[in-house]
Amino acid sequence: MAHDFNNVLTAIFGYVDILREELPADSTAQRISRGAEGFGASGIAQPSSFLAFSRQQVLEPVVLDPKRAGRRLREDAATA
Repeated sequence: MAHDFNNVLTAIFGYVDILREELPADSTAQRISRGAEGFGASGIAQPSSFLAFSRQQVLEPVVLDPKRAGRRLREDAATA
C-alpha cells in the first residue's frame, strides 16, 4: 500500500509540473497548482509512516511548533 501511495504521489507531482509549465505565471490556476504541490508534499512522509506501522517500527518523534505550523497553513491557503 505504501509503495502504491508513493507511486500515486509521483504521478501527481509529474502532472502538476506539466500543468505549471503550461499555465501563465500570474494566473489563479498557477497559484492553485502551487498549493496542490505544497499539499502533495505533505503526503511524502506518509509512505514511511505506513511502512513503519506495518513493521511496528518506532518512529523518531519530532517537535512541532504549533504557531509555525499554523502560519504555514495560512500562507499555503492564501497562495492557493
